[in-house]
Amino acid sequence: MQDVGLLGKLYAEGHEAVDKSPSRGLTAVGANGLQKHRYGIFTQSFPTFLALSLYQIESNTRSAAVLGFVGAGGIGLVYAENMRLWNWDVVMFITLILVVVVMVMDKVSSLLRNKYIIGEDIPLYRQKSQID
Repeated sequence: MQDVGLLGKLYAEGHEAVDKSPSRGLTAVGANGLQKHRYGIFTQSFPTFLALSLYQIESNTRSAAVLGFVGAGGIGLVYAENMRLWNWDVVMFITLILVVVVMVMDKVSSLLRNKYIIGEDIPLYRQKSQID
């Protein structure tokens, strides 16, 4: 619930901080309210929206394991229980899975930030060069 309130407040501040000139221009050419919001406000606030959302997802992914250690459940509880039982192979497997999940989240976050905030073209695959 805290994340919803925090993100709602930050999203609202992001919408309020945009330049109003594009919305005024869209009004001048006859755009309706939805079009003004989509093309005048949301296009400017989307990088902030994306950055905040990705940060919160990354933060929640990392903190899920820590919360389990204090008894809140989730993967951290399984991790702590296997440590108490000396199941080191399971502990190592869970650790590797957590590291891989965090690395994948960071990579996806980086690609999305480069694509939508910086504006770089990100190819989803690389074509092999043809040798004749």
